[in-house]
Amino acid sequence: MDNYFQQVYAGVLGKVIGVYMGRPFEGWTKDRIEARFGAVDRFVNADLGLPLVVADDDISGTFTFIRALEDSGLYADTPEEFFGETWLNYLIEGRTVLWWGGAGYSTEHTAFERLKAGVKAPESGSATRNGRVVSEQIGAQIFIDAFGLVAPGNPALAMRLAERAARVSHDGEAIVAAKAVAAMVAMAFCDKDIHSLLDRVAALVPDASLIARVHRDVRAWARHDGDWRATYDRIRKEFGYDRYGGGCHVIPNHALMVMAWEYAGNDFFEAQKIVNTAGWDTDCNAANVGTVSALVAGLDGINARFPFQAAFADRVFLPTADGTDSVTDCLQIARRIARIGCRLSGLRVPEEVAAADWHDFSLPGALHGYVGRSPNAAVSFSPRSGGSARIDFTAYPARPAIAETPLSSAAAGTGSYRIVSTPSIYHGAELVAEVECDELDGPAEARLEVLCRDREGDDAPSCFSSPAIPLEKGRRAVIRWTVDCARRLPDTLRLALSAAAERHGAVRLVRVARGGRAEVAATAATFGAIRPEELQGWICTLDAIGKWGRFACSGGLGLLVTGNRAWRGVSVSCTLNIHCAERAGVVVDYQGLRRFHAVFLTHGRLQVVRNYYGETLLFDAPTDVAEDRDVRMEVTSDNGALSIALDGAPAASLRDDMLTCGGAGLCVEGGCFALVGELHLSARATGEA
Repeated sequence: MDNYFQQVYAGVLGKVIGVYMGRPFEGWTKDRIEARFGAVDRFVNADLGLPLVVADDDISGTFTFIRALEDSGLYADTPEEFFGETWLNYLIEGRTVLWWGGAGYSTEHTAFERLKAGVKAPESGSATRNGRVVSEQIGAQIFIDAFGLVAPGNPALAMRLAERAARVSHDGEAIVAAKAVAAMVAMAFCDKDIHSLLDRVAALVPDASLIARVHRDVRAWARHDGDWRATYDRIRKEFGYDRYGGGCHVIPNHALMVMAWEYAGNDFFEAQKIVNTAGWDTDCNAANVGTVSALVAGLDGINARFPFQAAFADRVFLPTADGTDSVTDCLQIARRIARIGCRLSGLRVPEEVAAADWHDFSLPGALHGYVGRSPNAAVSFSPRSGGSARIDFTAYPARPAIAETPLSSAAAGTGSYRIVSTPSIYHGAELVAEVECDELDGPAEARLEVLCRDREGDDAPSCFSSPAIPLEKGRRAVIRWTVDCARRLPDTLRLALSAAAERHGAVRLVRVARGGRAEVAATAATFGAIRPEELQGWICTLDAIGKWGRFACSGGLGLLVTGNRAWRGVSVSCTLNIHCAERAGVVVDYQGLRRFHAVFLTHGRLQVVRNYYGETLLFDAPTDVAEDRDVRMEVTSDNGALSIALDGAPAASLRDDMLTCGGAGLCVEGGCFALVGELHLSARATGEA
């Protein structure tokens, strides 16, 4: 399938557009929506004073839980139990991915409580455990699109994977609905007629299921009514919220999706307008409708009647316990999914999927999040040079034109889901940016800039700049810069275009590559007395941080880490004073809450542990380090070789190839420690996460 990658990209865009379109009025009724907006034929977030790009469970869950396939290394043979382990690895309780509405009310929260208590998937989501109403809510359906995207033209595989993933939290009709959506996504790679897809999926779901009845009835009503509002009235009476329990049952919402597909046909815009105007769980419904409709319509069809894509420039936030993809974009998400899909389906991995620059603009409309930060800069996609971001600008003295993209959550819009992230680059990163100048009426120059904020909402971030490169019409300029940001954590990358006199022009950002090193330095004062959930640039599961210079976790293991899976050859050095803790120390090769190496000091012993969905003790020896005594720890991990020194003396050396890359930081369980002096982290940043 030569255009597999491009089709995955279209599907990802459709999913994200649906969420951004329906998110501002999620849960509203049709009457309320129409009274406020009329037909929803546009993004309406600004009408309500809300940001367009926000973290949302429909996006985060969909593009996080698919990672179970590559994390297991078993792909199509990934066992059901492992999908539950994936939840425990990526979810920070109360903070990431899920709607944490309470056990017994939020289906996903209920399943998480089961998993945390040791109940394995699929029992964690079973109706026997959780009751039929709870287990048949909408979550299985909203998280499922990616399992169709990795199975192009293979609905049987899509349904099998979707069922395993969905049963972590759901059962009954919710599973049937999830399998139906995944099958439609898979078939839409080859079948570009929505009515044909609806016919085909009807033959794949159990005829006696309620989902099958929904498909039969809604499509028959649509053919009779010829007006989606009349069909909506039938749905409300026969399949409405008052007929089904819980906060957001799958049946009413699946019925609205079938209605939107049936009436809109192959028109992506019309499908979004109908499903969003119809109300109920708008972001979920519009997202599932969007994935299938985008695959049918193709990239050109997505934006044919409204510039959906340009409005958000592909920006996506995926807050999880692993910061690797926390700040990303639709093209990077599509690349990861396409890699998994190629592995599953035995397809040749296209060159643009296998090896690409960090920002390569290789597919139509892809902007990697770049938008005009200043009113004198407008960013749009250009097909030239194999794809590029065109910046039309006017530069004034002391007022450069700026295009920017986020590097961490500090640059994100706020929403009801708090964003947890680590930066995409760090102090020491080597950036290479290629800029082609198409139009220019006088001397001007370009530079890269990195902004760093100390706290959320910081209105005066520090700015660090590369040397300026002169621009010349018709020529390509190359900016090479080793980022020097005083070891602070970056949150925004900018291309700044400046001139000594007013200048007008247009440049194209052709590529941005990253490599070099990551260097992080921090002290207790760096963090201050801050609530863990407000900390920028770190994954933090501690109970308290910074107060009296202490870092504390009273329950299970608390972590304070930064970095991502592009980090290799990691070294950590710090001085700790462990006070009343069961164990504390250093974490390396961090890939989530259940994937890392930890070096612990615990009751007179030095231990090295591999946490890989459960702990394995790799090294254990006595040490004379006592509580309330300063101890210097130095830990390195390089391609499976771990070495530890205490107070400058070698203490342990071992090899473990299970985990060979990832972030790093500190940890403590059952008490607290003080960070004395500076924590220093250093790693090779490969650019490939």
